[in-house]
Amino acid sequence: MDFERSFDRLADVPLLGAAGHDNAMRTLTEEVVSGDTLGTYPVVSNTPNGMPRVTVLHSMARYSAGFGGQAALHGKVIGLMGEMVGDQLPPKVRFSDVATENLMHAFALENVTNQPAESVTTHYDLPNASDVMDWVPEAEGGVPTTLCCLCPIPLMWAPYFLNFKTPFEAYSMGVALVATLGNDAERNRPTPFVDWLRASTQRLGPVPLERIVSVLD
Repeated sequence: MDFERSFDRLADVPLLGAAGHDNAMRTLTEEVVSGDTLGTYPVVSNTPNGMPRVTVLHSMARYSAGFGGQAALHGKVIGLMGEMVGDQLPPKVRFSDVATENLMHAFALENVTNQPAESVTTHYDLPNASDVMDWVPEAEGGVPTTLCCLCPIPLMWAPYFLNFKTPFEAYSMGVALVATLGNDAERNRPTPFVDWLRASTQRLGPVPLERIVSVLD
């Protein structure tokens, strides 16, 4: 079942910095770029006017220039973001080789303080709500959560997020999709995905340039 296969990709790996983490993450990332199954992952990026939007990163692979090829992208991990517009291919993105920006880092599990669902609802009920909201500390109701930057989603759900939604639009769509599942066991499976979408509504930080950027940018 497509839904089950997708969430099974959330490997049970040690937290960042724990024993065995690097080896487990190397195995996971190699599976992603070498596997024959199309992986689809929500991702937050900034639009030209600086507002964060959620879309889908897909088709990740290690680029090959062919035998003896010398292309600058040879051996680099690349992917496509969003959907085709007419005959124009989706934007191509390349993962950096820097340890804090590479694909392995994107799948690293980290402890964060997430928005409680009621805070998200309250914020976006306001008439002039900002695209991303203030961080809520644990002492004020923030929820300790383990997240990674790239959370796999079922292929059948990917089309709902290809069109660059605001974080709250994406969160609302995710909640609606989970509600269509048949029983509690099925609805509990995508909890990491809903947590990810809720976190996307949170600002990166307090300084002006960070206040319009999602913490999952």
